[in-house]
Amino acid sequence: MDGRQRLTALSDFYSNRFELTGLQYWRDLEGRTYDQLPTKVRDGIDRRYISSIILLKETAASEEQAAMLKKIVFERLNSGGVKLEGHETRNAVYNGPLNQLCIELSENSLFRRMWGIPSNPTAVETTFDDEFDDPVNESTSAGQRMFQKMEDVELVLRFFAYRQIGDFKAGLNKIAEFLDRFIVQGNRFPQHLLNEYKSMFESTIYFLWETLECDAFVVLSSAKRRAAAKIVYDPIMYVANSPAVIPHRAKLIANKEMLRNKLTNMYQENYELFAGRRTNFPDTQKRNQCVADAFAKAIDAIENP
Repeated sequence: MDGRQRLTALSDFYSNRFELTGLQYWRDLEGRTYDQLPTKVRDGIDRRYISSIILLKETAASEEQAAMLKKIVFERLNSGGVKLEGHETRNAVYNGPLNQLCIELSENSLFRRMWGIPSNPTAVETTFDDEFDDPVNESTSAGQRMFQKMEDVELVLRFFAYRQIGDFKAGLNKIAEFLDRFIVQGNRFPQHLLNEYKSMFESTIYFLWETLECDAFVVLSSAKRRAAAKIVYDPIMYVANSPAVIPHRAKLIANKEMLRNKLTNMYQENYELFAGRRTNFPDTQKRNQCVADAFAKAIDAIENP
């Protein structure tokens, strides 16, 4: 669960697969493999021990509880040094078909532009100073940090999980627990359901890009443009994928200014609700309803001019 690279390195060294290099002390051992070390040095290494903890399968009553236990232990083992972020831990402990799908979908070019993630994040080494340092890809320092912490992958998972938010009474107050539970279940989904998930995400992102472009996850306002926010992402992705909206997507794309106007008015009337501080269950449901009402008003205005 942890330390695999260290153990692999030790195993490879014992198998004489690499030489010692860059030694700060005992420089006379530079360039030697394990078999080439003096006997006393080899004996000193061999007498060292590696402690380990074995989690028995019987410790937990179910597979879900076993996965949660692994995550708790993993997080405690990684409590020192650089702390792993939410999905970095999830990726290590709960890797599986759904997690791999989330990683794949996080590379969607439109999705990256909406969040300000560079089109080729691994190639970015500069420090961002301006709001948009890369005007072509509209990449931001926040977007780069999201990629580094796997928050982009978490956002994809969040879209899938949020469709069941009505059954999670803690709302967003315990979002990490909510996502953990969902990915454990989701990694057991059949392939045909994962294919549907992929289509669902891609079509929803495309629709929101065609109507709102980079402002899809922003609190729309006549003032200075704000940054994309999860508090907006959750309800607008949820509503844009709802049965009440899907049949009208083409009309909304053709009349995107109408939708933008209705959403702008809604955000102005419910500014505090989308300020990011209200994360309990009732407020989550209120945001969903406010966004749904804005879409409904736009659809009605288009169909009944």
